[in-house]
Amino acid sequence: MNVKLVNHYTAPANEIKTANELLNPPEGVYDVNFVFPLRELESDKVRLVPFLPSVHMPLLHVRAQPHSELNRYTSFGPFPTLSSALEWHDQHIRAEPSATLFAVLDLTQADPVLPEMGGRLAGMTGLIGASTGQSQAEVAFVTYLPEFQRTHVGTHASGLLLRWLLDSPAQGGLGLKRVQ
Repeated sequence: MNVKLVNHYTAPANEIKTANELLNPPEGVYDVNFVFPLRELESDKVRLVPFLPSVHMPLLHVRAQPHSELNRYTSFGPFPTLSSALEWHDQHIRAEPSATLFAVLDLTQADPVLPEMGGRLAGMTGLIGASTGQSQAEVAFVTYLPEFQRTHVGTHASGLLLRWLLDSPAQGGLGLKRVQ
């Protein structure tokens, strides 16, 4: 059998956006580009909201800057500039439909910079490897600012995320078969 093997794959164009474009989405609309529908998740002490780079990244970047140890065991960061943090998010989260982030808000405190968020930004958590076909997702990007570590924030955020991922659609969840 004489078969010729070819591969005409070309990588998708990587549209590089400026920090200004990332901070000011066109018409005020930000496309999360995620395989599952997203919604806010809330307990009496914590709220997880879809991560909006224009709102959450500037706060997280400033607050994480003095704490390079936050990225000791991660494959990302620390980011020397807000632009580099925004670029990372655009290229590794928004551009990848199987990945998403949530901003984690501590509802027991008001945020001193953005009180209209309804809680203080405590960090972020997210998902990678999310697949509708495989009915699975992997929890990733779990990062809490030092003042929120070993508090109710991590426990509540993890519980909210797991409940949403594993509960049946009738219970308001995604009904996934596997979460790691």
